Amino acid sequence: MKKISITIILVLILILSVGCEKKDKDLKVINCKIDSVPADSIKVKRTYKIYYKKKLVKRTESEDIITSDDKDLIKKYSTAYQSLANRYQDINDYDFTVKTKKDKVIVRINIDYDKVDVDKILEIEGKDNNIFTGKKVYLDKLLKWTEEHGITCEK
Repeated sequence: MKKISITIILVLILILSVGCEKKDKDLKVINCKIDSVPADSIKVKRTYKIYYKKKLVKRTESEDIITSDDKDLIKKYSTAYQSLANRYQDINDYDFTVKTKKDKVIVRINIDYDKVDVDKILEIEGKDNNIFTGKKVYLDKLLKWTEEHGITCEK
């Protein structure tokens, strides 16, 4: 009986993982990046992936790596990003993490636009000048936003 239960669980996991894999294969990806050296001897590297289907953005994944030899600046940036992340912590499908290492802060933001509560995001960010059209994110509007913020995306 125990072998049957384990077999059933493994088959269910396999089915679910194959189903998720197919869903991602239906999506196209645009890779974006920005490399800059802002003030305060800080180097910022940002990578940004936009997953979309037709004209709709389904999810985004971004990673910022802020690097400096100045430990006080690393602490300052870490505190600022953590404060920002705390504002989003209660929003499901909006994953905002901040990790601090000796000489860097790593910030990851993953958003699933099919599931996220857009109204909660708009409560934080405001309803003006955002990337939403209704409760959807359209690819052309997001690409315009990335361009306005100095982020280069492959076309």
